[in-house]
Amino acid sequence: MKDFLCSICTFTYIRLIHAPLNGIKKIIDIIDLEFNVLNAHLQILFSGKPFYWGLKYKQVVPNDRRLIIVANGPSLSEDLERLKKEDLSKTDFAMMNLSANSDLFEELRPKFYCLADHAFFRNVKEIDKIQQLYASIDNKLTWDMTLVLSYNVKTVKSFSGLTNPNIKYQRVYALESCGLTRFQRWLCKRGHAIPGLGTVTNMAAFVGIQLGYKQIEFCGNDMSFFDGICVDDDNHPCMYTRHFYDKMPEKKPLMIDDKRHQTLETYVDMIQRMIISHNRIAAYGESLGVYFVNRTRNSMIDCYPRLIKTCPEAFD
Repeated sequence: MKDFLCSICTFTYIRLIHAPLNGIKKIIDIIDLEFNVLNAHLQILFSGKPFYWGLKYKQVVPNDRRLIIVANGPSLSEDLERLKKEDLSKTDFAMMNLSANSDLFEELRPKFYCLADHAFFRNVKEIDKIQQLYASIDNKLTWDMTLVLSYNVKTVKSFSGLTNPNIKYQRVYALESCGLTRFQRWLCKRGHAIPGLGTVTNMAAFVGIQLGYKQIEFCGNDMSFFDGICVDDDNHPCMYTRHFYDKMPEKKPLMIDDKRHQTLETYVDMIQRMIISHNRIAAYGESLGVYFVNRTRNSMIDCYPRLIKTCPEAFD
């Protein structure tokens, strides 16, 4: 009888008490997020800047142009070798993160350059590479390029020291949409939110969708975030990072805000959010008639059609 009563109490706590409390916690987290967003808006308003600066959906490119998103995965060089055999006269490129430090920046002459991680706008451990990035953009850029940011433009200009007149700035409002599907798409089309921002590649795809590209392709989009995972003697998860511009894989501890060590649980949760973000970007784009192509054969993303299926001869 005692065990039976304990089982009933346990069931009651888990199903009837814990679930509502967990729901209340989520509501509090959402309210806290919205308060921070509202606070940021008010700061912009009272500093004399536009109250809102987002990217609305508008067909501004011809239907026959395509956007190639150049991610920085280890398969990028292989993907580009196949791409260079094609007609690129009606192709625009989007690059991201530290890729301007490579020769590829001047070779591809990207029309868009995306920075989503706030580490690019703060003093962090890799500040030398970030300063080199801004110097590379300033010194190499001789064509018109839009720098897409998830941060306050005035702050970024001040922090980066960028003075190149060929740069146009565009801020993306990095608040993930929620609610009913139609309502989410309404928010995203008007630039009030983004379907998903688990990674900077999502930002680049969102920019392409909002500007009206009808074909968006991904290169170097390995999503190989489970490769090279290990745990050190202090039980800190580490990862051997591999980008196309890295000469050798580099072992790095997985950190949060460059201060706290991640756990495997929080890391896997972050990867799950990235996957969900890709799924939501794909659904949003397809609802607007966008055709996606994943050119990376070994990519771990499963929501975009693959080049190997539509054009197998390219891999011969």
